[in-house]
Amino acid sequence: MYRLALFLTKSRTLSEDIMQDTFIQVFQVYPQYDSTRPIQPWIYKITLNTVRKTLRKRHWTTLWNRQHKNESLEEIS
Repeated sequence: MYRLALFLTKSRTLSEDIMQDTFIQVFQVYPQYDSTRPIQPWIYKITLNTVRKTLRKRHWTTLWNRQHKNESLEEIS
């Protein structure tokens, strides 16, 4: 799972954060897990969704910060 996160993010620190978020999510939704199915693909899917959510959030945060910075520079001019 860590390798998947590392491959997709190219960041060790971000991958570690994603792993923590993934395990929290796994423990929160574990009561909904169907024990007749394999657990590994289920956890990988949660990992992938956590990576996507994190990258999406970082993308929008970066865009927001850029826009805010540009607005601040316009006010100074």
